Amino acid sequence: NASILMLGDSWFWYPIDNLAVEIASALPEHTLVAIGYNGADATQWSEKYRKDIDFGFKMYGRDVRALMLSGGGNDIVGMSDFLRLLQDNCSKAKTIDECFREGQPDAIIAKIIGAYREVILRFRAYNATAPVLMHNYDYAWPTGKGVFGPSDWLKAPMDRAKVPKELRRALFAELIDRLRAAQLALKKDKAMGPI
Repeated sequence: NASILMLGDSWFWYPIDNLAVEIASALPEHTLVAIGYNGADATQWSEKYRKDIDFGFKMYGRDVRALMLSGGGNDIVGMSDFLRLLQDNCSKAKTIDECFREGQPDAIIAKIIGAYREVILRFRAYNATAPVLMHNYDYAWPTGKGVFGPSDWLKAPMDRAKVPKELRRALFAELIDRLRAAQLALKKDKAMGPI
């Protein structure tokens, strides 16, 4: 039987080193089961990956001692996703708020947290007491460099939107902070059970 069920993105699936490997080595007495994919969006939990997740909940949900979630980063980063958040031309921006499109990033954060809410409620149908642990992301530097070579997930869209260099890290940190604030607000929702 699995004692920890992990649902999420590359933080649980990255091929070299990932959070699942770290937790497994720290808690060898526990059996971990991971559901998810590298590059998965949280918003895909109720669409593209719904059947896989529902099967995992059906198989393991009743007996697990915790559900761990990692999602939202891939909903934001990358050329097309990140450009949806930014003005077409931020070159004259003096603050990070001036770089965001009208209604952003609140709209994307609401969509991500909606995906969290839905998947937690689906899990609660099987297990009302196991805590749900939510993962968040680090304040990445938009350098354009990845582990395996060039990476376009932050720098390239910021280049295209002409985000001033001095605002770039703070802009991404703002997204991470807003996701965290939304996660903490979700924790207060009694319908979610223990988070």
